[in-house]
Amino acid sequence: AERVDPADVLGRERNLARVWDAAGRLSPKQRAVLVLHVQEELPMSEVASVLGCAEATARVHLHRALGSLRATLGTKEKA
Repeated sequence: AERVDPADVLGRERNLARVWDAAGRLSPKQRAVLVLHVQEELPMSEVASVLGCAEATARVHLHRALGSLRATLGTKEKA
């Protein structure tokens, strides 16, 4: 069995709490896209269908949500 460092687990939980706290400050559409695509792992076509918008619009909401989270959390965009 793999050993787990409790400090690592606590650090991940704190980071996750920070992310969801920041996500709570997003617009409702941005938050919905983030939850549906990232957490629920729905493809963008299904996210758009659930939200009743074009897929391109859903992608814009996701892009803006991720940008806001990066700015709030002080993270850099992936290369």
